Amino acid sequence: MDLRGEMASELNSLDNDLALAAQQLSTIGIHGGAAPVLQNIYNQHNSVVDVATIDPEGYLITIQPDRYKSSEGSGSTNSSFMR
Repeated sequence: MDLRGEMASELNSLDNDLALAAQQLSTIGIHGGAAPVLQNIYNQHNSVVDVATIDPEGYLITIQPDRYKSSEGSGSTNSSFMR
């Protein structure tokens, strides 16, 4: 498979996994139980640096992996990870 094909395959896989995660989060919510769903995305995709839920007001609710946990509760527009 050529590089373009590999990239397309990875992006399609990520898209499918994000759709599944969104479906799961629509049931359990973005608070509390979201961490395992997000961690699963992170574990399955080497290209992913972090995965987060952000509320309608722009506050980061849950982030994985745990090394970014100190960012939880911050406003996404003012955070360095969003620049």
